[in-house]
Amino acid sequence: LSRRHYAEQVLAGPALANPRATREFLRARLRDRGYEVFCCLFLDNRHRVIAFDEVFRGTIDGASVHPREVVKLALSR
Repeated sequence: LSRRHYAEQVLAGPALANPRATREFLRARLRDRGYEVFCCLFLDNRHRVIAFDEVFRGTIDGASVHPREVVKLALSR
């Protein structure tokens, strides 16, 4: 419920135009994860969220990130 609350607040409010708004958005999306993730946050030119995708999952030691997969995802968006 808290994730939905924060997400609705961001969607109903202004764009992610400052670090605080971005931090609140990411905290709402990532706070319950028990593992390391590599995510992509896609914004338009007015800093509005287009998409937020979890791309890779890992452990406390790290996550394996493949740049070609990130590029594929960005091009599809």
